[in-house]
Amino acid sequence: MTEEKKIVGKVPHSVILENRKAFTATGVSNVDSFDEQTIVAYTDLGELVVKGKIYTSIN
Repeated sequence: MTEEKKIVGKVPHSVILENRKAFTATGVSNVDSFDEQTIVAYTDLGELVVKGKIYTSIN
């Protein structure tokens, strides 16, 4: 059985990062914590941890 068939019936998930400025995640059931560098969230598939650093551009 493929991985896709195992998760049939679960809430759809997506993660979108736009130009390092906007972050969107769907299928999140709870956000445990967040700050400027780390987001810890939970989905029905488990824990989702997103880490990064502040990005500044020099024009």
